[in-house]
Parts: sequence; C-alpha cells; structure tokens
Amino acid sequence: MATVTRSVLHGWPTRRFELMRTRVCDLGVTLEDSHYDPIVERVREDLLRRGLPWMPPMYLSNGWHCPDRVPIIGVPFALATRDLRRIEKEVTNLCEDTREMVRLLRHEVGHAYNYALRLHETSEWRRLFGPFSRPYRETYSVKAASRQHVRHLAHHYAQKHPDEDFAETFATWLQPRARWQREYAGWGALRKLEYVDKVMRQAVGFHPSAVRGSRVDPVEQLRVPLGQHYADLGYPVEELGFDRQAAGYVDEDLRAVLKRSRAGSAVDAGVMLRRLRRRIVEHVVSLLSVRPAQAQDLYEKYVDRAGELSLRAGSEAEPQLLVGMTAIMTNHLMNMRHEGRVTRPRRVGCRV
Repeated sequence: MATVTRSVLHGWPTRRFELMRTRVCDLGVTLEDSHYDPIVERVREDLLRRGLPWMPPMYLSNGWHCPDRVPIIGVPFALATRDLRRIEKEVTNLCEDTREMVRLLRHEVGHAYNYALRLHETSEWRRLFGPFSRPYRETYSVKAASRQHVRHLAHHYAQKHPDEDFAETFATWLQPRARWQREYAGWGALRKLEYVDKVMRQAVGFHPSAVRGSRVDPVEQLRVPLGQHYADLGYPVEELGFDRQAAGYVDEDLRAVLKRSRAGSAVDAGVMLRRLRRRIVEHVVSLLSVRPAQAQDLYEKYVDRAGELSLRAGSEAEPQLLVGMTAIMTNHLMNMRHEGRVTRPRRVGCRV
C-alpha cells in the first residue's frame, strides 16, 4: 500500500495539478540550467561564426518577444522545464521542439540587433523594409507567392510588419550553411539579405556598452496561477479534468489548517510540521491501524508542499496544528482506503 500511496501522492496527475494551481511567479523557474541552455548555445555559436560576440540578454516571460526598441529578449517560461513543457503540450497541443526554438530565438536576436544598432532609423533600412512606424497589427494580409520576403517562420511572418521582415531576414542570414545567395537568387528578398550581410560585416565585434529599457511581463511579475494563465489565453482548462485526476492533491486542505493556525508570530510551516511529525503520525497509525510507512509518506507530502508553497504557521499554534493535521490526515487516509485517492474529486478552478 505504501508504494501505491507514493504513486498517488507524487504521480504526474497530482504534480500537474499542483503546478496548475501555482502562481507563475512562484514556479521557481530560471534560465539557468533550463531547457534553453542548448538553444542559447546553438545561436551563440551562429553569431560567433559571423564574428558577432554579443548575445542579447534574455529573461523568462509569457512568450517570445523583444520589447519595443529594447534589445533584450523575452522567452516563454512555459518551455523552460520538462514538467512545464509537458503541461504546455497537454493544454495547447502545441510545444516547440528544439529546432523550432532555435529558429524563434534567431528571429528575436534579429530584433535585438536591429534595436541595438538602431538600423531601423536609417534611410536604407526604411527603403528596403518599409517604415518602422507602420501600425503593428496581429492580423495581416499575406501574399503567398511574394518573393519580396524570406520564408523562415510559418504563416509568412516576414509580411506582418517591417520590423518582422528584418528579423526574419536576419534569422535566414544567420542560419549556418544556409546558402541564401542560391536559395533566394532572383528574389526581391535577396537585396534585403545582402543588406543584412553588409551591415553585420560592418558590425563584426559589436558589443553594446549598456542595454537600457524595460522588460515586458517578466516571470516574477506574472502573479496568476498557471491554470489561469492558460485560461486567459482561451484554453478550456477546467474541461480537461486535471482536478479530477489529481488523486494526491493536498494543498487546499493543508492551506485551510495552516490558515486557522495563526497564534503568535508567523514562522515556516514546514519547520512546525517536522517538529510535530512523530506525535501526529503515531497517533493516526494507532487510531486507524494503517501501516506506518503509508502514514509517513502522506505526512512527508504535507511537509514538502508546505515548503514548496512557502506556507506559514503561528509560532504558538502547536495545539491547533496537532488537531488540524490529525484531522486532515485521518480523513485523507480513510479516503485512500475506500476510494484510492487522498481527496474526493471537486472542481477548485485555477485561482488561488
């Protein structure tokens, strides 16, 4: 039974729902040691091959973008870790693979170089790509047969706006062994590629002394739960049934007990729970005649989640915690015995 308990408490359906209920800013994701490492290295090598040592600064955000005329790159937090990528795939049925991420990052690097070198302010840039001041619209008309634009990202993205046209041209130029001179021979887009080749040769060794400007939607400012993030994007999150599948979800009950335990100054709830572990576990084991290992696994789940959620308890709330934790632990173990899950299915939505 202990093995079954662990699979329920720590299986993917439970972990997924815990993440969906966590605020994006509290997910603890960083660029360091993320899935972006090999992608960044690949694009950095592309730049170095062209004599360009500057890799624009990056930060985790809610999507791929460069802030307007700011040479920094926002990349999606949802692609940063294995678990988040798995959720992205399950919710959206879309998840860029490494090859697609490299192409997207090359595109964003094109924006950053455009802004850092202020190429869009020059008359030659405007003559080739069009006015930077042209209104930026999400919907745009496409001329599928046009040879005035490179074809790099899907949906003829270079035709969306002059700024996107340059970024797509830069990304095409940056690809190793792209042979763009042959691929685009006779196309109007060739003149744009030759322009990028010229200005980037002039920029060999370029490295800005400083990068100024504000980030847009950095991950630490995204204060909605992950599930709400997807709901705001239009995905039918509640219809996916993640809550019903999360058989080991304990967060709501744990929060409720700790909320009622506020006597004294606020302290780390995990510390308090560890101090009470032996008394509570031994009492519940004796009360229900369950295996000690099963009870220990469940209690360890409480301690782990209290730590991950940075929950607090009152320093003088030990009596309330003894009663409250004994009650929810008894209830959870009884549910495990009769229903094979810690809590009964209920819709709790995505908000915290």
